[in-house]
Amino acid sequence: MIKYNNNVVLKTFSFIKTISLSFIVFICVYSCSNNVNSVKIKKSKSNHNFTHEITPPLKKNVDFVSFTLDAEKGGEFHIPSGTHISIAPNSIIDDNGNLIKGKIKLIFREFHNTKDIFLSGIPMQFNNGNNDFLESAGMVELRASQNDTPVYLKKDSESFIDLASHSKPSSDFSLWYLNKDKDWGDAGDYNNIENERRSTSLNKIKKERRKNKLKKKNLFFDLYPNQERFPHLTVWEGTTWECLSGNYKNGYERINWDQVDVEKIGNKKYKIKMSKTFYSYDNKDQELNCEMIAKPIMTKEELKRKNEEYASLKKEYSEFLKKSKLEENRIKNESKLLNRFRLTGFGIYNIDKLQKDEILVKLKLKFDFEKDFLKHINDVKLYVLLHDRNSVLTYRSADWDQIPYTNSKTSIVAVLPEGKIAYVDPLSFSKKIKEEELSKTIENNFTFTTQKASMSKFNDILKQM
Repeated sequence: MIKYNNNVVLKTFSFIKTISLSFIVFICVYSCSNNVNSVKIKKSKSNHNFTHEITPPLKKNVDFVSFTLDAEKGGEFHIPSGTHISIAPNSIIDDNGNLIKGKIKLIFREFHNTKDIFLSGIPMQFNNGNNDFLESAGMVELRASQNDTPVYLKKDSESFIDLASHSKPSSDFSLWYLNKDKDWGDAGDYNNIENERRSTSLNKIKKERRKNKLKKKNLFFDLYPNQERFPHLTVWEGTTWECLSGNYKNGYERINWDQVDVEKIGNKKYKIKMSKTFYSYDNKDQELNCEMIAKPIMTKEELKRKNEEYASLKKEYSEFLKKSKLEENRIKNESKLLNRFRLTGFGIYNIDKLQKDEILVKLKLKFDFEKDFLKHINDVKLYVLLHDRNSVLTYRSADWDQIPYTNSKTSIVAVLPEGKIAYVDPLSFSKKIKEEELSKTIENNFTFTTQKASMSKFNDILKQM
């Protein structure tokens, strides 16, 4: 009986072994017949070693602008970019919820491009295991303190920020807030509006330069300047000029010229230059210019007296014009559009579009510098700068096989242990990776030869990317 059972067992084992060998052979034959290159199927990963804290990669960072605020009165602050901050009265509290009195310090900075986001070290990925990240249309950081102690903003205060916007975000952009400086969460609504302060200020400057008119008399004309704004030109009021040459056209006498200049160029000969700027919303301003050679119709004595008086008054006006032009250029640099939202606290706010990494092709990247040290032990971080998406993705060394391809202008940056920067510029990246050759099912392996630079030098290189 025992012997029979042993025979049965032996025979059964032999049968299973035969089946197993056949199954293995079948797998090998099937695999080889369908994949002559013997490529590996990419395994999905759900856990990633993202950096979910503010960690600037370089010593050089985006500078803060500071303001002093009376906590009881509140205040408004204007930034050269066009951004405007409005803090309501009696809206600042301590960590116990008590109202703050006296002076407090506000620090502010904003981020509008990939370079600034990279330097800030602010995380743009989500801590949800899906590789989701944010595409920014403008980000701002606002903090407050009193005697170096952080203070806070009441959630129900009527405090607002009008954040400069370089384009009108689409409907799939939302307002986000970085909770505890680690995790992004919904921050309510925002409105994209026109920068009325900019247009109002430009129109004010425009009015200050206008109301210079001509009165045409065939080839003769008179100047009719605004006495309040252009006192130096009133010297020539009532003087009749004979136009000798120039590009004068019919209708010019009906124009309120922004600027008129009279310059003596010879015996009873003067160059009269006039200009007018027509502002447009799309920043394609047009300038109309008229230049004439003319002579005044008056006696020698009258002309001498007017020349002396005009020289003195013109000097004063030139100083005014210089200051006016500087102010105009400053205002023109302001953003034409603003993103307005209510503040629910101090911290970091971002106008963003959520991008889902799971729909993107993944890349497995290796670099020439890996032979010089152990990347895992040194915890070398890899920064993926998506210039067209205005975002920066940060990966620890364990996840360099999970780099997304986004069909965006991309550069790769690594901060090496010896304090140098290794980088791949956008042109080198695009030459190496050709979209049509990428696969969603098999590993996309690439090894890059990087360029090296010091931290100080790389900041200049970054501006050119």
